[in-house]
Amino acid sequence: MTRAALLCCCLIALASSPCCRAQAVDDASLRAGEAQQQKGEAPFKHPFVNFYVSQQEMVANGVLDTPPKVPLYEAVDSPSGLRYASMEGLTISKEGDTTMTQTIVELPFRQADKNEQAEWLAAEAAAFQQLPFAAKKGAAFSLAEEGDEMRVASSLQAKLNQFRQEHEDGKRSPSDEGHALKLLVFGGRTDTSMDVQHQLKRSMGRGEVRTMADLRDCKERIMDGRGNDTAMRVASIKYGIDRLKGKVLQSGEYTPIVVANLKIGKIEELLTAHPDIDFIAEDVKREIITPATPTDEVAMSQDRRQLSAGKDDANGAPRRRLVCDGRHRNEIHHFDKFYPDYNGAGTYYGRENVPLGIAEVPFYISDSGVNNEHMGFRASAGGPFRFTAPKGGYLYNCIDEEKGCKEVKTYDEKDESEHATNVMGLAAGDAMNGQATSEYEEVDDDWNKAHTGVCPKCSLCHYQTSGFDSSLAAALDATLACDKKHTQCPNIINFSAGGYEKDCLGTDGGSKVGNSFFKNGKLLIAASGNERDAVDAETCSAASPGMAHAVLTVGSLGGFEDLEEGTNCVGEEISYFSSEGDYETDRSIVDVVCQGLYTSMYDKDGKYLADGGGTSFASPVMAGYAALFSDWYLSSDFGKDVHDPGVMMVATLLQTNFKAGKDKFLDHGFDRLYGGGVLKAERFDKLKEPAGVALGTMCVADGEEVDIEVGPLDEDVGKLTAVIFWFDPRAEKGQTWANLDLSCVDKSSNKAVTESKAVLDNKERCTIGGGTDATLRVRAVRVPGTDKQCGSKKQLVYYGYLYQSE
Repeated sequence: MTRAALLCCCLIALASSPCCRAQAVDDASLRAGEAQQQKGEAPFKHPFVNFYVSQQEMVANGVLDTPPKVPLYEAVDSPSGLRYASMEGLTISKEGDTTMTQTIVELPFRQADKNEQAEWLAAEAAAFQQLPFAAKKGAAFSLAEEGDEMRVASSLQAKLNQFRQEHEDGKRSPSDEGHALKLLVFGGRTDTSMDVQHQLKRSMGRGEVRTMADLRDCKERIMDGRGNDTAMRVASIKYGIDRLKGKVLQSGEYTPIVVANLKIGKIEELLTAHPDIDFIAEDVKREIITPATPTDEVAMSQDRRQLSAGKDDANGAPRRRLVCDGRHRNEIHHFDKFYPDYNGAGTYYGRENVPLGIAEVPFYISDSGVNNEHMGFRASAGGPFRFTAPKGGYLYNCIDEEKGCKEVKTYDEKDESEHATNVMGLAAGDAMNGQATSEYEEVDDDWNKAHTGVCPKCSLCHYQTSGFDSSLAAALDATLACDKKHTQCPNIINFSAGGYEKDCLGTDGGSKVGNSFFKNGKLLIAASGNERDAVDAETCSAASPGMAHAVLTVGSLGGFEDLEEGTNCVGEEISYFSSEGDYETDRSIVDVVCQGLYTSMYDKDGKYLADGGGTSFASPVMAGYAALFSDWYLSSDFGKDVHDPGVMMVATLLQTNFKAGKDKFLDHGFDRLYGGGVLKAERFDKLKEPAGVALGTMCVADGEEVDIEVGPLDEDVGKLTAVIFWFDPRAEKGQTWANLDLSCVDKSSNKAVTESKAVLDNKERCTIGGGTDATLRVRAVRVPGTDKQCGSKKQLVYYGYLYQSE
């Protein structure tokens, strides 16, 4: 699979961690692990777990006697002077033999001298000057400068500037403190703790997590620690707001976010008095990304009950004609590669059924609940609904701004949303186990597939939100509380809503909330928006939180002609309305595109009569697939690191065909409209041999090049695709963030075949053909900040590659 050398140093850590009190790892802990195995809690496969166990054996045998530090998190480099990296992957030989790998590897790297890095930076500066954003920033702006840390959202800062100017112009009296604004106040500016997913992996590397039971206990203790830390930070902020005569409305239990009303004239005083405040923004209401409407040429009746049901009548209840439905979606995105072996019914943290979350916003005030008693959300015909025990799902009401999210048993009928039910059905509806037979007498396998979502056996969590950024933040906090209370809670949450900002820099409050999911080990999947046809060609049309740097953003395929009788639903073209990334900065923003136009969707009346189109309906397809892919990943021998949202991000980017228009494919970089391209699902253990795939993480320091040596590719290999992704929190603070490049190099000549060198994006992609000696080269052109996981002037990078026969 790789030429990276396996490590041969011990990975024992005698220090304490968020999971366990300080204690030495000794024979007693090993015996405890054996006892857990006897209780059915066998060790799971993970690079950090496997490495710890192997090195412990070397210590026991006297081969090693000095406990090393945990790779990546306590030591970036190995004792042999190479760069640590985690890796989960497999290779399939030409004969069809499969080899799995879950380990820590060593990678060669080199530090560029000052002159060479100066050349890199000069090339970066020249590329930056070609962007419209450069002209907007002015000639005095330099990417090399640190820049001021943004602590106030730009839209709020504009109001503060106007308020200050009115005072200076005498339009306001000195005692005028202005009107009160509803604010989101983010704490944690001085927090240096690792993201949740990396705290877990560090504990694995210390030998504190070897089984699923250990993992659940460890996560619970991490949440205890975060809860205690959050309580202190929140208390300080609340005290400051009270002192300034503001009103606290809501605060997080596990995320240091406070919602409050405060007069505009007191905001700067609050910031000055509380250096731990990271960011303040107005609490903005996000809207349903309104489904696009048909054009005149393909006008359709908006009354679904008047649409001809054709031969699809049953029991006097009209059913939607089968035109563009679940069968077409599966064909477009290759989901049938997973069925029936995987459908969401696998284990997750040792419990049955992979959880999936859907957060919804209202059209009016509170109508953002799903019809949780739709027959398609039953586990089987007449069986329990997947929102409740024993299937492990939950319903949340997050409408009340002063109470946050509360678990509820059901939603009032008046609060049920057509849009929410459409979205949930696309992601996880199920008609494959006779759920619809009580309503319809004659249903066949085609009808069942047409009305089944992507992950039909997932347990379901739904968040009824108010649409405000604070309500989505409360949904995150509720999910973390669920982790503490129940353990089987979603890592994947869909949000088919958004709002449009003045720019697409991802420095608004909604983007900050979206990134908070990532920092807490969750992946928010969001619709890109439906505004491309409504704005100028050189204007960013992406919506927030989809424009955030650590949110997986989904565009839409298809046109309304796909919904007409006698047409083929093939998903070949991008939807005319699907929003795109930022023209000024050339940030792609969009990550992937999925089919977004459907008939036969679930409706709030308990039927299947809804139709429509929009990125709102593309996003849950991706979310359902992320849960389905997690089911395969965790149930197979491939590994367990898909719990990390960055790994899921890279795995998704690898499964796109990089289409940038009809018969046009990208061989490097990402497109502002298509992102990586159309989602084309791959079961990694069913790739066409010879094949290989790997996913992992590593640290890269400023001015370095790190090589991932894949090795000689067989002539039968069509191409190898490689991607990297990283999240530098400086981006959401308006500062210049880490810039990394990726090259696919033929080692025999040491020359790049393709290169990906976006200046202001945080993902790169390259390709290389079969018959080459492939090396992936990650270059850190500029790393200005401190990464919580890797340290000063270093950046944690997620990487992945995939190749198979043509």
